[in-house]
Amino acid sequence: MKTDIEMQADALLSSGRTAVRNGTHGEYSKEHLAMLAHSLTFRPQVKYSPLNRVLSEKSDHIFRERCEGVLERLKSYAAEYRNRLELQSMVVRHVLHALGEDDYEELAKLGINISYAWLDDILRTATSGASVIGIETVGPYAANHLTADGFEIRAERLPADEQVGLLLAGIFRDVFADCENVRCVALIDDLTSYIPGRELTQEERDRYVVAIADIFRDFGAIRPDDRPGRNYIFIRESELPPAVDELVQRLRQSRAGDVDTLPNGDVIFYPSEIFIERLALLSNNRKREFRRRGVLVKRQGRPTCHAMEAASHFHPASREMQHVRMLDRYFESQQDKTYALVRAMEIVTQDRYHNLFYDSERLSAEVIVYVICELLAEQARRLLESHDRESSWEQFDSDEYVTRNYGTRILPEDRTIINIVTDQLAQLNIPFKDAKLVADIGSGPNLYPAMILAPYLADDGAIDLIEYSSSNRSYVQAVIAQTPEERSGGIWNKFEELMIGTAGDQYLGCLERVCELGNSVLGSVFALPKSRYDIVSSYFVTESITSSRQEFWLATRNLATTVRPGGIIIAAHMVGSQGYQAGEGTHYPAVELSVEEIVQAYRDAGLTFSLSVVEQTMLKARDGYQKMMVVIAQHGNNK
Repeated sequence: MKTDIEMQADALLSSGRTAVRNGTHGEYSKEHLAMLAHSLTFRPQVKYSPLNRVLSEKSDHIFRERCEGVLERLKSYAAEYRNRLELQSMVVRHVLHALGEDDYEELAKLGINISYAWLDDILRTATSGASVIGIETVGPYAANHLTADGFEIRAERLPADEQVGLLLAGIFRDVFADCENVRCVALIDDLTSYIPGRELTQEERDRYVVAIADIFRDFGAIRPDDRPGRNYIFIRESELPPAVDELVQRLRQSRAGDVDTLPNGDVIFYPSEIFIERLALLSNNRKREFRRRGVLVKRQGRPTCHAMEAASHFHPASREMQHVRMLDRYFESQQDKTYALVRAMEIVTQDRYHNLFYDSERLSAEVIVYVICELLAEQARRLLESHDRESSWEQFDSDEYVTRNYGTRILPEDRTIINIVTDQLAQLNIPFKDAKLVADIGSGPNLYPAMILAPYLADDGAIDLIEYSSSNRSYVQAVIAQTPEERSGGIWNKFEELMIGTAGDQYLGCLERVCELGNSVLGSVFALPKSRYDIVSSYFVTESITSSRQEFWLATRNLATTVRPGGIIIAAHMVGSQGYQAGEGTHYPAVELSVEEIVQAYRDAGLTFSLSVVEQTMLKARDGYQKMMVVIAQHGNNK
């Protein structure tokens, strides 16, 4: 049963105005203010749906509708703010030129850095509804509203970066109005005055939270029907210091580094070298800072800003959310440290934490808003084009694919891959005929990866040939159903002969062993069982079923978790792939990844691994890729 004050607080929230910005509170008692502030920062203790792939026809239609709506609104805002630009300004001209040339390095030098933001995946997740996205564009400071006479909370007192952030928050609330999985997030500093000897009272803190919510409404970032925890998330710094103690304990237990407590009350987290590499920081200066000075968690016993921000991620929903922060470059160092702390606690992974930084001192609000809207609009356009171009997996022509890639000859790149994998498996000293259950994930119509595993499979073992496409499963089932005589002299016999010549007689009969112990299984790399297999292989799959880096990261993590502790993962990848065909008039997606990005995904999955790069030859597999690479990984405790 709610109290009178609670019901009045609900009514005030529903009315969309609270009118308590200035020094007087009007009709509101301290209890009213406290209840309003509490209501505005309410976060239900529930988990959101984790990232998943949306494959149904209904969701496909919803995705297109949402994406088109987002694109139209972004184009409208981009046009509006372009009309406000000072086109005679040399800085504006340089920004527009860099934007027009897709020169993101130059754009970063000019004041808008998207190096840590996967804008395509942000748009994809928002419009597909695959998981909840929290977008933080402003972290307002109560200290900006302190005066010599007291506390005056007005939009005019907001610094430039907060005004830009609120503009973006209002625009995104409108742009993503149809995307119910998008939340506005704000970490509100109602804790520190930054004036020696001046502490904010609890009453002032409550009033600031309530008043800043009114300012968010003025900017359109909160709408009249919006509810806290559902449409927006406000987090109070004043409530976070106790959580920093828990943060320290988690860091001590994390195996990501060491924690030191000094006599003066300083608490410092020193990340391990392996962990620093997993962070994939672009700044060498930041890496050196982490190695030499670590990450300060408490200064003389008081939590640092980045420690409190990291502690705000303890909420259950944080593990499933996509975290997007678009902030002034002043916060770049703080964000690197926050990211390191939340990564150390395994709350987020690289694909679920995105940063975009802008320079509000150098660039006007109009330039910043225009560029960000135009960048997002371009990604929405590309997303729709890619979506329209992709063929259905039911159109996959397995016979054409096999004939072109494996039928007439063994490609030099396949020869090299077979040499690398058989040699490295031999060096691992894995016992023959010992594994009870192995899998080739995303097997397609390609049998040679399973044939490489055959000697390691126990006589009473099994190999799951996991495949999503029905045509590929039908192809594999047809080969398995043949008699040995019917298979003799077929496409896959020459691969067996190569394996015997390369790795020895243990590969005699490897094709027959696959057909005898193999099971063609309907499945997906996005829905694998946990800790099931002794060995898994996955050739040209995780980067060749999607154009999303985020989904590639997710698929790589799934490979890591589907093997038992100590289990082996064998994977081959296309580097720089732009998609491929399997039948006339078809096109299938790929993520255009660099070697370093693929390496980072395996680091992110916590795997110990080796890699080998396979260069193209004159007889390359197809056009539209740079090279191939092989990864041999082991599931362990590489943190």
